[in-house]
Amino acid sequence: MGDRERRLQVAENIATSQRNYRRARDRALARLGQMYPDDYKELYDEERKKDEKEGKVWSSLAGRGSPVRSRRKGTRKPTRPRRGRGRS
Repeated sequence: MGDRERRLQVAENIATSQRNYRRARDRALARLGQMYPDDYKELYDEERKKDEKEGKVWSSLAGRGSPVRSRRKGTRKPTRPRRGRGRS
């Protein structure tokens, strides 16, 4: 197996492990939310307020949402024009 193929296989294994971890974590959170709905809602609201205080935007569907990564206004770095795109 060549170096490139080995690196691709390692990257695939890492991606699979991360995906499986996220799935297991999501299932555990769902179960905890069902077992302790009041505590879950309280913690959820605390996290939401903390994120909003940090300037993270939550997308909302019927009052519920998940954080969307965004930058605060005026913090965007200026972009450079692209070069070498075939236009002369």
